[in-house]
Amino acid sequence: MGTSAFPWDDLLELMLPKHCVVPILGDSLVTIEWQGVQRAFSSVLADQLAAKHGVPSGPLPDLSAKLMKSGIERIQIGLDLNRIQRTLLAQVTNEQIGAPLRQVAQLSCFPLILTTATSALVERAIQASGSQAETLILPMEGCGDLQESWAPSVHPTLVYLFGKLGPDPTFALTEEDILESVCQLQDHRRPEQLVRILRGRHLLFLGTGFPNWLSRMFMRALRDCRPSLDRNTVKAIVEDGDDARAQISVFLQYFASQTWLYTDGSAAMFSEELHRRWLGTQGLGAASPDSASAEAEAMPEGAVFVSYATEDRPRAARIVAALQARGLQAWFDQTDLRAGDQYDSKILRNIKACDLFVALISKQTELRDEAYFLREWRWALERAAAMGPRRSFIVPLVVDELPVATLSNVPDTFKTLTIEQAIDGEISDVVMNGIVQALRSIRSRRALA
Repeated sequence: MGTSAFPWDDLLELMLPKHCVVPILGDSLVTIEWQGVQRAFSSVLADQLAAKHGVPSGPLPDLSAKLMKSGIERIQIGLDLNRIQRTLLAQVTNEQIGAPLRQVAQLSCFPLILTTATSALVERAIQASGSQAETLILPMEGCGDLQESWAPSVHPTLVYLFGKLGPDPTFALTEEDILESVCQLQDHRRPEQLVRILRGRHLLFLGTGFPNWLSRMFMRALRDCRPSLDRNTVKAIVEDGDDARAQISVFLQYFASQTWLYTDGSAAMFSEELHRRWLGTQGLGAASPDSASAEAEAMPEGAVFVSYATEDRPRAARIVAALQARGLQAWFDQTDLRAGDQYDSKILRNIKACDLFVALISKQTELRDEAYFLREWRWALERAAAMGPRRSFIVPLVVDELPVATLSNVPDTFKTLTIEQAIDGEISDVVMNGIVQALRSIRSRRALA
């Protein structure tokens, strides 16, 4: 993916101080894996609502309008959707929530998040990241707002701009409802405190998927001024599809200064790249390929050491980010040049100081007869050999589709342990809870010693 045209460094610079970038998450980012395919959650809701009423499916706003025109009451559609959503969310695991949505939810630099989606999936993604969202719901006909004392905190505030799907259908069901919700951001019903806070912040539009005319109106409503007069803040626009980008770019070119338009891919691709670059600013991953000269950084004593083959570095970064999102200290080496006595001594010291050693196994590790991670495994095994049978230390994780039963290039000791899977670096709740419990056990026995 080419990304040089978008001002990534400038965006990251704005994200770092004072939490001054606010993302607006649209339907195209709010996805789940359903029947083996990544789909917008709203489209899955629409399919099941259509099946219930025996009609062809379509975009949820259009389908809702057709059902109401056929005589089905609005409140009945709201009740049906609420039941469908409740059933879906009970079936969907955290790993089935779209990775781009989870990646955005993991970014601690967003204490205020807006969404044009009405489902509870964004809230669920924030919970999956180890946080708990405070919510503000702007229902139809207004009367919702942030408290005057609102300030950034460790838990993000999630604002449902078009209401939240529930049994009481005060959320936007149809396109007319969406239009009314945008209008109420500008008239006497508007949330004054929210609008005031947004005036001084930069906006990041991610996959809202609005028609061209509605996108213009939406930006105008959130800013509370003409786009041509909004010269002190940035609007970063990330939309799916060349047509959508082309239409809005013409308008922005003439009437909105300080606008950055991402043209190198989809909202999902943007989110993945943003996540990778943000990890780089936090010391959790390489922000650019220029890390070859980096030294092995100091590891906090008692952290989780993550060992990986160089080709699996993105997966290692995701695992470290997930562990840190649960409040755990985790470390992985980001050095490309792994050589020298001084380097060896740093890595060995870290392995001796860590509480858990997570060994990432993949097709890449199976192919290698000589590699630095094999040396790390050997050092970890030497330390484990001096531990009692109750002490957990080595946690093997397979990070791709490699069948556990076919492993041939791992130490025999690994095969005596429970080898879990974390495909593409996505840790399941079961595996994460096992790691948390192992660390608690280690530290409680240490405290008694």
